[in-house]
Amino acid sequence: MPAEWTWVAAALLAMGIVSQFAEGRGDRILEGLCWALAGVVVVQLMPLPANWVERISPASAEVWRGADRNGWMQLSVAPARTVEELIRLMATLAALLAARRLGYLWRDRMWVAAAPVVVVAWLESVLGLVQFWFARMGGGAAASSVGTYVNRNHYAGLLEMAVPVAAAVGIWIYLKGVTRHSSSGRAAVWASVWLAMAACMMLGVVTSLSRMGFLAALGGVGIAGVLALGAWERTPDERRSWWRTLWPVGVVAAGLLWMFVYLPTDELIQRFASFAQTEDVTQDTRAEIYRETGRMIEAFPVLGAGLGSYEQAFMRYKTVAPAHTVDFAHNDYLQVMAETGYVGFAVAMALAGYVFWRVVRVVRWERTRKNWWLAVGLTGALAAMALHSLVDFNLYIPANAVALAWLAGLAASEGLDAR
Repeated sequence: MPAEWTWVAAALLAMGIVSQFAEGRGDRILEGLCWALAGVVVVQLMPLPANWVERISPASAEVWRGADRNGWMQLSVAPARTVEELIRLMATLAALLAARRLGYLWRDRMWVAAAPVVVVAWLESVLGLVQFWFARMGGGAAASSVGTYVNRNHYAGLLEMAVPVAAAVGIWIYLKGVTRHSSSGRAAVWASVWLAMAACMMLGVVTSLSRMGFLAALGGVGIAGVLALGAWERTPDERRSWWRTLWPVGVVAAGLLWMFVYLPTDELIQRFASFAQTEDVTQDTRAEIYRETGRMIEAFPVLGAGLGSYEQAFMRYKTVAPAHTVDFAHNDYLQVMAETGYVGFAVAMALAGYVFWRVVRVVRWERTRKNWWLAVGLTGALAAMALHSLVDFNLYIPANAVALAWLAGLAASEGLDAR
């Protein structure tokens, strides 16, 4: 609820501020990119002379002149929505920075910092499986689980991020308790708990009947698996044979193919069989939304129409689904570019790329690090959301955006470098 989110955002902002005074070094690149992204939105809200706005964004100036404003103008065509989204963005970035510092403080037990996201996702999956079971008992052949979410795709979005993290932590706990001559029963029990949670969340993704959620979950697990099996400890003159590079891909591909064939329910198989249809719009309609969003991007190329203003700004370029409101582009990348322009999109992609590079560097070449398995799971989580964002708007759902930011903060943390 909006009132509840206001308090959550305030708490996240406070946590982000306090975390900057905690032990550990700052990351100037990461912090600079976060400030730059927020700065783009602030510029969108600043009153500017009309001639400035006309030069930067003629389409924005035209909107404001149509509203009989000829003096100072803003680049955002919906300032109230942009303010709301700025608050959400600041809270999300605060969660990222706080998680990064917490990962360093808890570097000896860093998996604890990731546990809240996993536990919440697991509880959501349990609720979703109960929903699916009762729907089946009631004869609802096409029912899907949604947990406490409104949309099954966003429900699957949370679970797909948590699955590789839970699986990786479970494997790490088990391997930590294994020695050359014996294994720890306690480690085996705790590893089984984490792996069971991962399995439960994967089943939650399947019963959500979200096609892209299922594919993104498999993609996240697959990317993490390939990187894990192909990882090596870097030495100055070491070269790898082509076989050592390719065999992990074959093993993971075979496992993913098995899951793709045997995990889906009859309902999910039917949804894949009718791939051209969705509960909201057809795939053809969605493709048309993408094309018309491209026209909107061309009209607001530099700094966009304003974060959160997609619904209002898109009306001028919308010819698809005339009887329906299109409030999201169903593609996070296109919507971010439309709302923040090439400048904001470049900063957002630089931030995402920097975080992903930080964690992949550890997975790929730092096999002996203490939190290496957690890094593997975080890589899978980030990859899963990157894939799902191609056809949905998970980043505009505060719960999923904060969960992703938290995991991204851990992925960029110095705690992953602990030996």
